[in-house]
Amino acid sequence: MIKAHILGCAAALPLIDRGCAGVALQVDDALYLFDAGAGVATRLMDSSVRRQYGVPKEDGTFGHDLDPYALHGIFVSHAHVDHIGDLADLLSMLRLFAKRDTLFRFPDGDVLRVFLPVSVIEPFQIWLRATGVEQKLRYRLELSPIDAGLLYEDRRVTVEAVPSDHLGPPEPGTTCEAFSFRVQCGNRTVVYTGDLTLDNLRALLGPVDLLIAECAHLKFDDILMALRDTPPAQTVITHLSPALYGDVDRLQTELEAALGENAWIAHDGLTVDV
Repeated sequence: MIKAHILGCAAALPLIDRGCAGVALQVDDALYLFDAGAGVATRLMDSSVRRQYGVPKEDGTFGHDLDPYALHGIFVSHAHVDHIGDLADLLSMLRLFAKRDTLFRFPDGDVLRVFLPVSVIEPFQIWLRATGVEQKLRYRLELSPIDAGLLYEDRRVTVEAVPSDHLGPPEPGTTCEAFSFRVQCGNRTVVYTGDLTLDNLRALLGPVDLLIAECAHLKFDDILMALRDTPPAQTVITHLSPALYGDVDRLQTELEAALGENAWIAHDGLTVDV
């Protein structure tokens, strides 16, 4: 079973019904989170809140059955706040529930792995220390730098980091600070773009079973043109700017006309089977 869950699909300004960037990839009994913008922590923790307080699913605020303690990795594409703003809050929520019940434990030694651009790790550690999160963790947190190429591997998935020019090309002798991610799940390929340029997007195309592509920094028509040439089997257009709010129905019609029925303009709570 492979499912992609859209937890947040707005750009830097959240929309009325859409939080900032965040996608959870569910592979069998494991979970992998890509970005954690505003609203993502609360949405990901929905099932834990319901479990703790005995609230039925139909009364939940988000209503999915994701177990955040099934997380094997969190992958942050870059350090802009709409992609990382909820990360510290999520880590704090996870330790607060772990304090309350042994049900709330991570697999494989109660470890949570977080992958960040290299320049982000030290200031993020300082922030966790300053806000009291680091001292009170009840699980082992591992922060690892992202570099291009194979980043993570377990028996279910491999995650490859692909450099993006969203923050500009890195200076000689420095590391890239923005990435997309290509995830291989058996014979299925899922691509999460982060923020990127049109050339970056074209370079990610090929045999892709699910493309989750941002459109806050690209023109919608340019995305359609690029995808028509090498269409993924399924496509989700996410990271919607405020300029697109109120125009989603038209965009969905244009998207389906270009790519077929297996293409969606994202909304929070959208789930796609891969």
